[in-house]
Amino acid sequence: MKLTFSSLVLLATAAFFWITIGQGDSVLPLPEDSSGTWTESYLDGAERWSYDETGHRNQHLTLGTAKTYHGDPVTYLNDLVFSGPDDKGRYWEMSAQEGRLRPGAQELILSKGVKVHDRGGEATLTTPRLRLLLAEERAVNDVRVRLTTKDSITTARGMDIDLKSGTARLLRDVETNYGN
Repeated sequence: MKLTFSSLVLLATAAFFWITIGQGDSVLPLPEDSSGTWTESYLDGAERWSYDETGHRNQHLTLGTAKTYHGDPVTYLNDLVFSGPDDKGRYWEMSAQEGRLRPGAQELILSKGVKVHDRGGEATLTTPRLRLLLAEERAVNDVRVRLTTKDSITTARGMDIDLKSGTARLLRDVETNYGN
């Protein structure tokens, strides 16, 4: 009887403390991110190669960092260099501080400090932004462009570069100053 009474007192005490103190801290559910913009993947110091129909490398993208966000098909790039050959074997190179890669659209948009040059040439083209149409192997824009050589500076508004042939066409308001 003493054992049964002690067991009942112990059970009653435990129930009393359970009710008075509670069941411990409740687990709060994490709030759901309604924006749907969390980082899905992150790359640091990466390279991306593209190949032509014969299996030869034809486009090379080197980047400092890249991020994709959940629900967003765009890859956001930093510190990137994009290069590839033209039909004559000359290599062009484009660099920028920022970029956006749209894989479904086969499009790379360069921004902030965009520079374009032929690796073997002496001319450098600068512009605030540039749109690369990867499947068409073209680079286009409709903003200010500055082409600098050792003997001249040419400015224009808009350009269209055929990356296959290595030719560029300045679209309007073209002005060249010689003897710099």
